[in-house]
Amino acid sequence: MIKPLLLVDVDGCLNAFGYGFKRDIDPDDPSTWDGDFEDVFEAEGYIIRVPKGTKERMTRLLELYDGVWATTWRFKAGPQLSPHLGFGADWPVIDVKDSNAFQSVQTWKLPSVGAWCNKNTDGGKIAWMDDDLHFDAEEWADRNGFFLAHCNPEVGLSEETTVALEEYARG
Repeated sequence: MIKPLLLVDVDGCLNAFGYGFKRDIDPDDPSTWDGDFEDVFEAEGYIIRVPKGTKERMTRLLELYDGVWATTWRFKAGPQLSPHLGFGADWPVIDVKDSNAFQSVQTWKLPSVGAWCNKNTDGGKIAWMDDDLHFDAEEWADRNGFFLAHCNPEVGLSEETTVALEEYARG
């Protein structure tokens, strides 16, 4: 049986980056961390904050799904993030284009994601987890029978969102 695909955004899903977080923390000194994180590291000059439970939740999801990067990290996601996260090194990448090119759409990644899905999938189940999904993405998902998992950027991948993704994959 072919697994469904899970399109994974980084910032706002795996990396909690809310506006309330400090910018001047030391990834090597947990006493400077400004939240409940299982890992904090630097990649490409950015502080990555992985909320507690994220890696375990992703492990559960990856038993049910094949992962695909759908992130502004694009082709850097695998090499830069997977050594810290423990997954994603060999995932396919959706080459999301610059947001300025898609000012006529609400969900700026949708043209790239939609085109990739049309080219690389043949009607199987697809779930997309992101913190920046709008009505146009909802309409697209409804038309195609796909599932959207909205993440809160200050929380990341929650247990509630994980359970909903598990139910979609099994159902």
